Amino acid sequence: MNCDVCEPVCPNEAFSQGEEIFVIEPSKCTECIGHYDE
Repeated sequence: MNCDVCEPVCPNEAFSQGEEIFVIEPSKCTECIGHYDE
């Protein structure tokens, strides 16, 4: 992904900056289920 909107609000710290794009760590990502109302 190319934007950084989700990175600072991710409750699981699943995002990191790769060489050219942000990277999502699949083992940490819960798609924010249970963390936010929407």
